[in-house]
Amino acid sequence: LVDPLAVDRDRGGEPDTLTATADAEGGIASPGVRVGGRYVVATGGTSAMTAMVLPLTTGSINTSTTVFSLANPSVFGQFVTFGATVTSSGGTPVGSVKFLDGATQIDLTSTDGTGNAAFTATSLTTGTHTITADFLATGSFKASSGNVTQTVNKASTTTTITNAASLATATVVGQQITVTWSFAIVVPGSGTPTGNVQLNDLNSWAILCSAAVGAGQCSFTPSSPASYNLAAAYVGDGNFHSSVSQFVAHTVNQAHTTTTITNASSLSAPTVVGQPFTVNWSLSVVSPGSGTPAGTVTVFDVFSEDIYCTTPASGTGQCTITPKFP
Repeated sequence: LVDPLAVDRDRGGEPDTLTATADAEGGIASPGVRVGGRYVVATGGTSAMTAMVLPLTTGSINTSTTVFSLANPSVFGQFVTFGATVTSSGGTPVGSVKFLDGATQIDLTSTDGTGNAAFTATSLTTGTHTITADFLATGSFKASSGNVTQTVNKASTTTTITNAASLATATVVGQQITVTWSFAIVVPGSGTPTGNVQLNDLNSWAILCSAAVGAGQCSFTPSSPASYNLAAAYVGDGNFHSSVSQFVAHTVNQAHTTTTITNASSLSAPTVVGQPFTVNWSLSVVSPGSGTPAGTVTVFDVFSEDIYCTTPASGTGQCTITPKFP
């Protein structure tokens, strides 16, 4: 604030004019001595000059502050610019504007030549925020305040199965199946999501496997033949919405097995009617299949198709036959 001071010389005559600047306490930042709420200003010359100066009042002009957001509502991770416009009936206010989120100061900036101030928030949490702009009293302008309610929603996401081409090839029981995915946050959202991606079968709604979203894949091993419609689903967290990929069809067939008589050399020796003999066998699953087969193993004559014995399937087994005829 600039205010002229009228100073009378002690010998009379027209008053001289001095220029003084108001300080932050309503005083005057010019040569002189402060006495209580007044200043005595002295200058040199051929004759001493003195003036008793009445205190200048800081903040005598009312102001109004309006706050606005350039993106409301916004999403998590989005940069949001807030602005404040300070106006008055006595000119364009110039000074400092303090921005607060609730009771927490998040920025302090200055108005430009048109009474505007702005800043960009980069880390607003999800939920509702009261953003307040306080114009601080300065010079002849009084303080004022305004606010805006900012809503920050969860950011949207996308999840995509990335190995759909390889999943189009059928596998067999016991063969491990790995599904890979990509995950993205939809702009203007940003940040680091938490939580898991689940691999679901849309036919049975079973969860086949799950892993942290950042892992990018999970695996499962089917124990029976099946036809799957596979979908990768991000479950979401406090800042990001869930998302589900398009489904990918996949078929699991029966695994192949091999059965081998393991005592063929001893069986090559002849026996006689009524003499028992034992047939030993082994059962294995052909790779890439795996697991333990259920069912039975039957020993039979391939020529007559006579069945001699049946035993439960396992890795190895045997059965004993006592012939009644040659």
